[in-house]
Amino acid sequence: MEGALVCVASVYIDAGSARLRKFATLEEFQNRGIGTALLQHMIEDSKSLHVKKFWFDARESAIEFYRRFGFSMEGGRFFKSEIAYFKMAKSLVA
Repeated sequence: MEGALVCVASVYIDAGSARLRKFATLEEFQNRGIGTALLQHMIEDSKSLHVKKFWFDARESAIEFYRRFGFSMEGGRFFKSEIAYFKMAKSLVA
C-alpha cells in the first residue's frame, strides 16, 4: 500500500485557537504510531502559527490517548449520535 492514505485530520484555526476535527486512522494501521506522529505534528505546527489553545471533541474511548499529550477534559460528557464525547483542550502557550 505504498503511498496509501491511512490517517487523516482537519484542523481549523481561528482567533488564536485550533480545533481538531475528523481525526482518524484506518483500523488496520492503528497502534503503529501513525496517529501519534500526526497529532505531534499538528501540535508543533499550531505552535509555530502562534496558536494559544488546541482543542477538540474526543470520543470517551480515546480520552487516555489524548491525555498522553497533555490534553485535559473541559466540561462534562455529551453525546453525538449516541456516542459519548468530552471536550478536550491544551494550552500551547509556554
